[in-house]
Amino acid sequence: MASTKDNQQYKAVSHRPTNGVLESMTAHQRWVFEQYLIARYDSRASGHEPLWLALMLGGAKPAASITKFVDPLDPENDTPPSSAFPIEVVAQTFDLPYRWWSEHELFVTTTPWRFDLLPATDNRTASTAYHRRLGCFFGYPQADIEYFLSTSSPYLQPGELVAEGLIQAKELAYVTFVPRRHDDSVDGYERAITIGKKNRQLIADCAARWDLPALDAYADCAYHNAVMECLLHR
Repeated sequence: MASTKDNQQYKAVSHRPTNGVLESMTAHQRWVFEQYLIARYDSRASGHEPLWLALMLGGAKPAASITKFVDPLDPENDTPPSSAFPIEVVAQTFDLPYRWWSEHELFVTTTPWRFDLLPATDNRTASTAYHRRLGCFFGYPQADIEYFLSTSSPYLQPGELVAEGLIQAKELAYVTFVPRRHDDSVDGYERAITIGKKNRQLIADCAARWDLPALDAYADCAYHNAVMECLLHR
């Protein structure tokens, strides 16, 4: 259980529009985001986090999480391998209200009231109501939340659909830009592909608007990794 101090909500004054969309970045914000990309890439864990943060700053998500960096050569050492800043600096740099959800995980949002949607404690073995509230906090569609709660079978891997010739790998790889579990039928994957393409385009648009080519390159890397995972499935 997170302590009262850890769960403290920090309300920063934001100069962003009320719709939560970040229109431009200062030089310092750009530098911090670039360092965050480098550190997350080097840590080889939670690699999609920068993409979810970008979608939130771009107005497509209401909330995101940031986890502490872990040195891949020393899992016991949570010091960022390529960055000296603690993860709360990411939230502070972009004037984002944030809350420590656990010892290693920070929740950020563009609207402070959204923290009221969270469960009282971080208890991952709790009831379905706990997971519904988390899904609501992150803005997941109700149908996807219910599918996640009702499905105990192993997730159908994208590579299986490619191996069976049902969907092309270059199409299916766009699912990597969907930050939630969806209906993993063929129809569900096709819907997720549509969402993934939209999210990928938004990331590209944001990278251009923020003068942050490293973000677009990071997304390209995620996409090509997803293509290879689909093709290498056996």
